[in-house]
Amino acid sequence: MALGIKLGAPLVPKDRNKAMKYLITRFKNDESGATAIEYGLIAGLVSVVVVGALLALGPQLTSVFQTITGALSGVE
Repeated sequence: MALGIKLGAPLVPKDRNKAMKYLITRFKNDESGATAIEYGLIAGLVSVVVVGALLALGPQLTSVFQTITGALSGVE
């Protein structure tokens, strides 16, 4: 009888009113969907910041890679 749960006991009460109140309360207290949405929003924000940084630094990165290419072109 771990966690006070009886084996074979129904998870939802048999009385329809109690069952509906139980399901609504359980739905209201469930935060797993909110956590997934928060992680999605964070991932979206990070991707927007990365794209913005790459767009801002793009010309400088091109210059760096051209310098490296020029330095390596003389090496056999």
